[in-house]
Amino acid sequence: MRYLFIYFCSLMLLGCSSGLKVSIPDKYTDTQNQSIGFLVGTLGATTVWPSTGETLVTTLHIREVSTRSSILMSDYDIENEVITLTNENQHFDFKNEKEIGQLFTLPLPVGEYEIFQVTIKGSNGNQTFTQKTDEDLSLKFEITAANASYIGEFIAKSRVAESQLWNLKFPSGYGYFLHGYNKARDEVLFYELNPQLTDIQFDVKTLATIKNRLIYTKIHKS
Repeated sequence: MRYLFIYFCSLMLLGCSSGLKVSIPDKYTDTQNQSIGFLVGTLGATTVWPSTGETLVTTLHIREVSTRSSILMSDYDIENEVITLTNENQHFDFKNEKEIGQLFTLPLPVGEYEIFQVTIKGSNGNQTFTQKTDEDLSLKFEITAANASYIGEFIAKSRVAESQLWNLKFPSGYGYFLHGYNKARDEVLFYELNPQLTDIQFDVKTLATIKNRLIYTKIHKS
């Protein structure tokens, strides 16, 4: 397991330097006597004006299902139980005519996890807005040994506002995620960015149907 610990350390340094901020409690990094798998996905933004999400700061909040409680988490609980992935869209691993994004690859102990909340921060130039899901999303997935568990892409998009004075449309500062799966692209990215993990199998983990004002299912056009 030692090579996984070394990989984890280098991954954290890479994540911070590349613009994707990763916060993982110590309990998940002490993997010496545990089976390990990898959580894989992408965080990004649309780039098409005026619905571009490039100015939005987006965060996925993840925890083990076993830590779920009906009682609100304290600051101590959040620090010691919750994994966060934050993207400020300053860097990207892929870019096309409509969107940019970064791949995340996190080594985690085998078990059942869930995305239980997302946070989106933005500004319209005058005001700063912070949005978060109020209810528990409960988007569950399983991390299995020596596998890359791919949970898809989360692409931020801005809601559009219209100026009453100039009749112009612009990003409102509010946003939401489009969620989907791009296995063909992200599997290639995974092996390109992690050449030491070529023996790891890449598996799609389909999340539950999402019904929330901050996450919508992304429709891929053929």
